[in-house]
Amino acid sequence: MKLTIAATVVVVVVLVVFLVPNLLVCRPTPQDITVTAMGEMSVRAEMYYASFKKLPQRVSDLPVREGHMNFTVDGWERPLLYEASEDKIMLRSYGADGVAGGSGKNADYEMEIARSLMPGNLSTVERKIDGGKAVITGKSPY
Repeated sequence: MKLTIAATVVVVVVLVVFLVPNLLVCRPTPQDITVTAMGEMSVRAEMYYASFKKLPQRVSDLPVREGHMNFTVDGWERPLLYEASEDKIMLRSYGADGVAGGSGKNADYEMEIARSLMPGNLSTVERKIDGGKAVITGKSPY
């Protein structure tokens, strides 16, 4: 009898210590992390533009934001693809599978940062997620 009670107590303690905290913690999905990282890189590109009046040509040119994560990888821990010209920056993630195309968790993520829409103007961000398209418009904070 004492052994059964002790075993029950051990099982309850293990459940409370390991299972309950995991149920109470809300973890961001890889998709959420990807969208957040792209947004953060966009803000950092705007900061760079405000200082130098040109777009950063490399990820390493992006200024560090104190108190922020400054991620340059997607939610699957692969570097975000960064293609820059004088007029725009294109950020891409190929989703969970790392291959262009796909849907669901394998959907591609894209964000275009255009020089013509830099600080003082309206910024337009297009995201292709699972074949859909959302356009978000708002004023730049810089």
